[in-house]
Amino acid sequence: MNNRFTNELKHWVFYNWKINPPQWFVSILWNDLPTDPIKVSKYSQHFKNIFLSKLYGVSKCSKLEEFPNRVGITFFQERKLVSTSSKSLMCFHTHLHISNPTETKIDGGTIHNLIMNKCSKHLPKLLKTETEGNKGVVVKEWNRDHHLHYNFKDLFTYRDHQDGDICLDPISDLLPFKSL
Repeated sequence: MNNRFTNELKHWVFYNWKINPPQWFVSILWNDLPTDPIKVSKYSQHFKNIFLSKLYGVSKCSKLEEFPNRVGITFFQERKLVSTSSKSLMCFHTHLHISNPTETKIDGGTIHNLIMNKCSKHLPKLLKTETEGNKGVVVKEWNRDHHLHYNFKDLFTYRDHQDGDICLDPISDLLPFKSL
């Protein structure tokens, strides 16, 4: 991937986060250890539909307003080398940056409980057992100093790999870029 594309991608995301700053950072590990970017993107799309419909108490996401008239989620698919009992795999896990421009009642505990109690039975193979350093769902308050550039490290780490530009998931809620 070339530097110009990387810079434009970052600029677009940062532009959106300036307008609608994230309030929450969430990590989700899938226990089938997906190695295919298409598969993990499908998992994220399913998650987004279930999460938003449960958050707003509707049966279908098509009944919801478009972002920014509802909670928005920026999805990143991060790669990590994971060792199992039989081999090591380069697997994906998902990071979400949640923005709340409508000030919907939502806090970290609500997000975690919603994911674990309302969404997980609908999610494809969400890691439900947690071990130290390997938690299925982690919810943290978004910290600009830590999370602003956090997910762009994969663009540089895996730039020479197949699908090295996979990072920002296209299902993310991002507004079109306009010059300031």
